Amino acid sequence: MPKLSGCLGSYRSHAGARGIYSTVQQVSQALVHERTSFKQVVLVEYPRPGVYTVGFLTGESQGGVLRFTGEEYVNVFLPKSPNPTNGWMALVPRREVTFLDMSIEDGLKFVISGGVVPPRMDAADREHNPISGKTVPRFSQKSE
Repeated sequence: MPKLSGCLGSYRSHAGARGIYSTVQQVSQALVHERTSFKQVVLVEYPRPGVYTVGFLTGESQGGVLRFTGEEYVNVFLPKSPNPTNGWMALVPRREVTFLDMSIEDGLKFVISGGVVPPRMDAADREHNPISGKTVPRFSQKSE
């Protein structure tokens, strides 16, 4: 019986992985391929300094926000994991947003998986961290 339960446990984990993959694929297709309003994947320092939340740039704040603040803000959707259709929109000063060189699809997979499925990176997207000795992602802080 132990061998059988081990086989069933292995099957369940694979079946679960297939279910998660299927869900990620469906949500990604719905949000990415159907003219999403997500423009770019970003990082916002939230909920406290030194902790970052993955978000999606949805546009530029204009009109009353610009007049009220006198500063350039961007609209960022901050999704909840594992359901990226649930979240909230925040107006964030552009200077406080880190713009990532990551596809919307990879950003969604990262959020849906709770960070288990990391974004794809080419060798050019990696750099060696001399402190940890590890190869880590290179992030860009480009302003759009």
